Amino acid sequence: MYILLPNSADGLLQLEKDIDAGWFVEQLPELTELVPVGDFLIPRFSISSGFEARQLLRSLGLHLPFDAGKADLSGMQHNDLASGFPPLYISNVFHKAIIEVNEEGTVAAAATGEIYEKTSMSIQLEQAEDFKADHPFLFLLGEDHSGTIMFIGRVVEPT
Repeated sequence: MYILLPNSADGLLQLEKDIDAGWFVEQLPELTELVPVGDFLIPRFSISSGFEARQLLRSLGLHLPFDAGKADLSGMQHNDLASGFPPLYISNVFHKAIIEVNEEGTVAAAATGEIYEKTSMSIQLEQAEDFKADHPFLFLLGEDHSGTIMFIGRVVEPT
């Protein structure tokens, strides 16, 4: 999970204007750089969103599965007349996404944390900075190998 916290409390709108797919690809190496963090404070939040996808899929050229007379979903059901079942077709498609972040982690995502400790060897560590998401921010969940963004959202009232 990536949390993009604007420097100022009223900076979310500008951050959203600045970000596009190219921005994330360019910034990913910097976003994955390990830095020591002191207190890491983000609010608990749960966000859900859903929509009917039939019209979207049809606008992308996917028509046949939605046409009762032309759909061929025979691999999912016996369509012979003797079975007594009419041929299958898709009447609608629904999509729903849910993101929940709490003390135990993020639902449907994994996070890795690093703990820095001094050893007997002389190692220079940067001063740890606290991270406190106490004003509106963006969050992204991505797949690590490809960098594909799976979810993106905003928290506008972190409490």
